[in-house]
Amino acid sequence: TSLALRAHCKVHVCHLSTERALKGIIAARRAGVKVTCEAAPHHLLLDQRVLARKRGLALMGPPLRNSRDANSLWKSLIRSRIDVVASDHAPHTLEEKIREKVWDVEPGVPGLETTLPLLLTKLSRNEITLDRIIDVLASGPARIFGLQRKGQLAAGMDADVVLIDPKQHFRIDSSKFRSKVRFSPFDDVVCIGQPVLT
Repeated sequence: TSLALRAHCKVHVCHLSTERALKGIIAARRAGVKVTCEAAPHHLLLDQRVLARKRGLALMGPPLRNSRDANSLWKSLIRSRIDVVASDHAPHTLEEKIREKVWDVEPGVPGLETTLPLLLTKLSRNEITLDRIIDVLASGPARIFGLQRKGQLAAGMDADVVLIDPKQHFRIDSSKFRSKVRFSPFDDVVCIGQPVLT
């Protein structure tokens, strides 16, 4: 906090995974630091029990935390204390994830093809609003990082559009991912809401 205040700079914290870290960010904001932060879907929706079941397939940095941390981060996302949801997409092969020694496992999980459907599923359950999804995935990142012509549908902006079917039910199946990734900690999760065209 003191370094950021002395430097008069903006700070962005990525890979937020604990309630304690979030409390530090909130305290820094109260002290006058211009700080924004992001969390990934796996830290918002999963906890360390998944690591016990899926082992190397759910190994990431920072690691999955307890359910209290995940619940606290989700509530903070809804209350606009977390500014961005980032996929933290790590497209490792199965060979890189399934190894005998944990130190040989490549950390990280895919998120590119699951982030939006997971948030749309929360929307279908009235646990988040569509406006909030748009803010954390598009307009917020564009604003924070000064991305010109991005983050909204308006005259003069780039026409980056994702069309979704909010009623479509499907099960996450990493064997059908379009990238080289063939695993996901969200495999077999039923989603409601599917991107159909970009």
